[in-house]
Amino acid sequence: HGLNASTIDITGGSEKLCPGDEKYIEGPIVNDGLDATEGPVDATVTGKGETSKQEVSAKDSAAVKPPVPPGTLCSNANPATSNCPGDVLLMSEQATEFSFNPIAIMSQDSETVTFTISNPFMSDVHAMYYQYATAKTGNSRCDSLSPFTYCQDPITVTANCMKGLSHSLAIVDVWFVDNNVVDSSDQGTVPKCCQPDEGDANVRAVVYSFKVYCESTCPSTGRRNLGESSIKHGDGLGSLQK
Repeated sequence: HGLNASTIDITGGSEKLCPGDEKYIEGPIVNDGLDATEGPVDATVTGKGETSKQEVSAKDSAAVKPPVPPGTLCSNANPATSNCPGDVLLMSEQATEFSFNPIAIMSQDSETVTFTISNPFMSDVHAMYYQYATAKTGNSRCDSLSPFTYCQDPITVTANCMKGLSHSLAIVDVWFVDNNVVDSSDQGTVPKCCQPDEGDANVRAVVYSFKVYCESTCPSTGRRNLGESSIKHGDGLGSLQK
């Protein structure tokens, strides 16, 4: 649904999805007369089975939001933070600084970790790419979002965990692509496995690599923190970039 309850059809590119996979498809920006959020309403998604060739459909809640005027403080300007800040560790240092950690853990166990990715800049971003190991198969997956607006709701991701020296963890790479937000000294490149848009090759990019712990490194009551040395020494794991 769109402005005044009219229907907006959004078509994504041809892509094979397995059961449990998620795909975000950005819709058009509605800015003609919309001054309040419409919805949420049930959006219908249709597709065709690869083997059965049968048409299938599913419904999901969706809403249409008006553009945010420049300088407006968003309701999600202070995003949720992880209960244990040390469970999200930035491994790379870049000239482009963000106002808060874009990753916040929602839930964690020894096999998977669920977290959100927020826009950490006080500005819209041309595009964002993020790479992680999928919870279903453990295979590397790269998704993208363009644009990633300042007041946009965070993206929720569930990643597979790998064994570290003392705690299981996931490696997450995030690229922000924007000529205004990204410092000119940062020379990040979105890898081919992320299938970046051709136009993004001419836009500045910065990449941040994170360790997202699936088992908390913070000590329980009356228990010593055993994760500190593994954080400093890096658990012997690198980035997923290819």
